[in-house]
Amino acid sequence: MKTMVLFFGVFFSLSLALGQELTRKEVIIRIAQTHPVVFTGINLKGLHLEQLYFCGGSLQKTDFTKTDLRGADFTGAELQGAILERAYLHGTIFNDAKMQDIQLWRAHLEEANLERADLHDAQLWKANLSNANLQGANLKDANFINADLSNANLLGANLENTNLQGANLEGAKYDKGILEAKRLERAFNYDASKIIK
Repeated sequence: MKTMVLFFGVFFSLSLALGQELTRKEVIIRIAQTHPVVFTGINLKGLHLEQLYFCGGSLQKTDFTKTDLRGADFTGAELQGAILERAYLHGTIFNDAKMQDIQLWRAHLEEANLERADLHDAQLWKANLSNANLQGANLKDANFINADLSNANLLGANLENTNLQGANLEGAKYDKGILEAKRLERAFNYDASKIIK
């Protein structure tokens, strides 16, 4: 049975099918009507969803490819297996979010807040995380090949088996002794005197 809601004089269904595409208006209606929001496996490619509230939502395997999510709040959201390739995430909040196996290839995460986020097995190759806050994040087995982590805060982050090959770590903050020398030596633009310890 479908649940229908009245919004601005128009009825909308709250039940969604896997892979279903939604419009910006439908996303806003769903967020307004249900909390936490459930968009599991939904196609939200290329939408403008800036500054929306997805806190605590179920967004597993949702496709946000090239979606504009600047300033959105995903605090505590479940994003396992979601696709955010080339997404615009400048200043987006992901504190305490579950982001295992997430695809963030070439994503724009400048100044994003990922404090205590679980990014285990995340794919972030060529992602821009300059000035991002990854303090206390779980980055175990994550892939940061050729990513920009300049001036990022990695204090307290779990970097076990994290791939930083070719990553720009200039000015990054991290716990002394956490990053292995072999990974730093391969990092692009690495200069030990410029990394804040």
